[in-house]
Amino acid sequence: MTFQQAARRAQSSALPMGARVIALHQCAEKYSPIGFHATLDYLESTAGPYRSNEAALVAAVAVLRQAHSLWQEELGSYAAERRSAKRAGQRVPRRSDPNPNALTTWHGRQRVAALFAVGRWRRLTGDGHSSSDQERLVRELADLALSSKFSPDDDAALEELRAVLDESASWDLYRQDPAAYFRARSLGRIVHHLRVATREAADA
Repeated sequence: MTFQQAARRAQSSALPMGARVIALHQCAEKYSPIGFHATLDYLESTAGPYRSNEAALVAAVAVLRQAHSLWQEELGSYAAERRSAKRAGQRVPRRSDPNPNALTTWHGRQRVAALFAVGRWRRLTGDGHSSSDQERLVRELADLALSSKFSPDDDAALEELRAVLDESASWDLYRQDPAAYFRARSLGRIVHHLRVATREAADA
């Protein structure tokens, strides 16, 4: 089932509420740039209790559809740019080129969604007394961002941490210690959301 097919089912008043909620979740399986469960929580915080309220469900579908539509537009533009680049002899995109196929940022409300993802992660992780130094630093930076106290010095620390996590989340680490690899990947996603939230705030 495509995203649009699932979205139409979620909006159909002819279907039972439970089937419509499942259809919304199927939409989120195809578009969840902040993570599947975080996306569902974000929709509930934005639209209301969509699992039990029809108006909230319709609103949640609209929020997700709008973001998905913006993503599709970006994918179309990227495809056109790649065709032009190939005609010019650049067969392989540069690693530094943004690629919207790597879905990591909410479309339309980037900072709001990124901050929500960071706040949700903080609530789930708590104090984490037994966590690593890297995770403790991410928590500290997240708390600063959530309280609007993020400074240029904090941004520099975030960039340094991002570079370390990018380097550590390698296939060599995966082969040696899969659990450590996935921890680094998970922290890297939170750092990405922090970068989106704080860069958007700086540009506002």
